[in-house]
Amino acid sequence: MTVADVGYEQVSLRVGGVDLEVAAAGRGGDLDPVVFLHGFGSTKEDYLDFASQRAFTGRPFLAYDAPGCGETWCADLPGISIPFLVATAQAMLDHADISRFHLVGHSMGGLTALLLAHAEPVRVLSFTDIEGNLSPEDSFLSRQIFTHPADDDDGFIKNLAERVRRSRSSSSALFAASLPHKVRPGAVRGIFESMVDLSDHGGLMAKFLALPCPRMFMYGDENSTLSYLAKLAAGSVELLVRGTRRPQRELVDAITAEARVRMAVDETGDCREPTAVDLDEIAGGRTARVAGKVAHGAHCLDLTVAAEQERVFGHPQVAER
Repeated sequence: MTVADVGYEQVSLRVGGVDLEVAAAGRGGDLDPVVFLHGFGSTKEDYLDFASQRAFTGRPFLAYDAPGCGETWCADLPGISIPFLVATAQAMLDHADISRFHLVGHSMGGLTALLLAHAEPVRVLSFTDIEGNLSPEDSFLSRQIFTHPADDDDGFIKNLAERVRRSRSSSSALFAASLPHKVRPGAVRGIFESMVDLSDHGGLMAKFLALPCPRMFMYGDENSTLSYLAKLAAGSVELLVRGTRRPQRELVDAITAEARVRMAVDETGDCREPTAVDLDEIAGGRTARVAGKVAHGAHCLDLTVAAEQERVFGHPQVAER
């Protein structure tokens, strides 16, 4: 089987009273399928090389453009949120008559996939989370809906693309160039606000660690200082960095030794005021400014993390896609 075996279709759905025309791609087969959920600024095409990999010969799969992205049409762009994307995923699974499946999600799609797996754990055979949001520190991109407001949706996506373009993160210029063509401006606010809210208050780490299926968390070198990697390793999550598996003990030791900026959160993942210990930890790291934390509506902003990312990357880090 090759890419030539991939089929395309427009799927008419009604989710939560909203009409959708979902652009999907995939192929059938007798094995358990793989379901791909793409990240913000990406599309289903990111995963179609799956069809040409010999290791997956005969393996069916489904990928589709999320509402507000790619070739998918949505009648209510401002109403799109992560919970809406979860409901869309469930509707697509029902349409494709998929009962059990392997799940792969990247960033926005990783968060969507996590909530899908949490809601229907019996259906998920395995979950590969590619830098999906698990804690407040993961909202590098989405939190800019609050930290970098614009007068209108078009202005926000334009300014966001320009900030991304100036980032030192890998492939940022390529991502920035395609962003306005892959995301509808009217969908961004609802998606970003819900990503921030869930990252701050959704107990995502506990949900991920509680999943009964095999779990893998994939991340790149630029995110190797994520504060929770040791916790994932201790929770029997397989970690994959730069395409090479690293022994969990080695990873824990490396992370413990690295100085890093950490969000001040309690065990539930909810924001709180930083303690004296938090401030000492931050002061001993590579932070350029004094720590500070303010409330922005229901959302908690860590000004120290934002300031450090501004210094190192030229703007808050573009890892969340």
